[in-house]
Amino acid sequence: MNPEVYDKAKWHFDSTDPKVSDDERWERAAAHIGLFVRWLAERGFLLPGEAGAECNNVIALVRVGNTTGTKFLRDCTDFTFSSDNVEASVHPFVSAYMGDKGAYATDLVRIVGDNFFEIGTADDFVRWAFRLYKASADAVYCSASCATIKRMADE
Repeated sequence: MNPEVYDKAKWHFDSTDPKVSDDERWERAAAHIGLFVRWLAERGFLLPGEAGAECNNVIALVRVGNTTGTKFLRDCTDFTFSSDNVEASVHPFVSAYMGDKGAYATDLVRIVGDNFFEIGTADDFVRWAFRLYKASADAVYCSASCATIKRMADE
């Protein structure tokens, strides 16, 4: 079975500033995904996927904040975030949150605004924004977990 693709930087590349380098444009196109990837890594939910074991060290660096989730996407997934990169136990949550009807994009804009790159590079943004985003992602995950437990108890 093919993995579910949650998001790809190439879907956002054309909306990035053409005045910056192509490398920076790719980083900017993936920055919003990288925030969620870092959250997954800190919780132990991020997997290397098709990249295999050679990306486990990148995941370890992301988990402790020594590199960004965007760098994981660049180095390990060719800027494509899919179900191959997510622990099976949280796949339903990630699919719902990142999906067409999910709240991820809305949450991100609500938390960090829509002028992401006025503060500098994509790397600057993801390091700054993660501190703001982290608590919100925890709350959404906790809320989803509680709803699942209630639904199971009601069945």
